[in-house]
Formats: sequence, structure tokens, C-alpha cells
Amino acid sequence: MKMPVKKFISRFGLTFFVLVAALFWVAGCASLVPCNPDPLAGWKVLTTGEARQLNQSIKDDSQKYIHTLPSDDQNGLTESSLWYYEDGTGQHAVRFETGKHGTSWAHVLIYDKDNKRTKVIKYMSGHYAS
Repeated sequence: MKMPVKKFISRFGLTFFVLVAALFWVAGCASLVPCNPDPLAGWKVLTTGEARQLNQSIKDDSQKYIHTLPSDDQNGLTESSLWYYEDGTGQHAVRFETGKHGTSWAHVLIYDKDNKRTKVIKYMSGHYAS
């Protein structure tokens, strides 16, 4: 005897929905969504020598920003954790990563030609085994 379609849907529809919801919960939505585009795509990474030539106000401001982060986000951050960039128009950026509970977070500080911070971008940059 064939089961009517309505009965089949009502019986197995809820089960299917629960299984799909569980899959999303276990896999995480982030794995299905493309990563954020790199806000520094096209920017040049400065060498250590070039970074030394940066205006001291950028270095001071980036340290001030780091000190506003929760203390567990500051752990392990050193001067060598910071990457400096320039875009060719006089703008500069500082990028570093922090990690918490298996997730890496990138922090990007953008500075204008006058070495004033104009933007802060924080985004999930990946996962790691903790």
C-alpha cells in the first residue's frame, strides 16, 4: 500500500528539517559563506627597514589600540606580530592577528596621509586547533 504524499512529507519532513539544522549547527555557517575579502589586497607589505621609517605616531597609535583590547587578546602580541603596509597613495595600515577559542581574528588599522587612523577593520581570518 502506497503512503500518501502528505503523510510522507509530514512524517519525514520534520526529520529532514532537523537533520539539515543539525548539519548547519555542527558544520557552522561560516564554512558555507565565502571569507571576507582581504581589505589590504593590492597594498604593499613593508620590509623591516621600511617599517622603521614609518611615522612614530602610527606605531604609537597601533600600540594604544592594542592596549584597548581585552588582556587575553593582547597575549603573545609583540612588535614582530605587526605587519605594516602602504597603498602607494600615502596611506598606511597595520595588521595583526589575535586568537581566542580556536578562531583567529585579524585587526587592520588604516591611516590616512596625515598618519591619522581613519578605519579599524576586524574580521575572522581563520580557525586553529586549540
